[in-house]
Amino acid sequence: DVELNPISELCANWKMWRECANPLEFGSFATYLIPKSVQGSDPFWVDSARTIFTSMAWKIRDYAEKDPVFFLQLLLTTSLEEIRNILKGTESENLVSKEIEKTAISIKSVLATYTKALRFLEGLDKSGKEDFSIKEWIENTTDPKKYNKGWLFITSRSKYHKEIKPLISLWLG
Repeated sequence: DVELNPISELCANWKMWRECANPLEFGSFATYLIPKSVQGSDPFWVDSARTIFTSMAWKIRDYAEKDPVFFLQLLLTTSLEEIRNILKGTESENLVSKEIEKTAISIKSVLATYTKALRFLEGLDKSGKEDFSIKEWIENTTDPKKYNKGWLFITSRSKYHKEIKPLISLWLG
């Protein structure tokens, strides 16, 4: 059996980059993690945050250090100039342009609101457990030792459910 709950000591060592093989899959992740705007809100902000999330995740896929907390820090604490350099040549390049810096700061605030749940994944890689991917767990039928099927439990407790709900949405997506 496998448990996904970042607050539990039993949580699997889930790896975001093993779930996504292309930018489209990261785009789906962004959709689950960053929900639609409330009715009447301008969808530009959420759509832009999703686009930056997708581009950044895809661009850093080959970085040696790419755990979710590093990614979160990169998204939220890196200067706009450095983000511009990382996103150069992507569909997100214009969203962080120097000419619209105030807009870019507002988009970063939307990112901060919805991606902060990734911080709860900190330390999973230090658990000594093998890396885990839901996609690989579902698709693997050839190596029973690697993924003993059993059950996948995605658990939560009411006192912190709101905080980890974006992760649960991501995992169920």
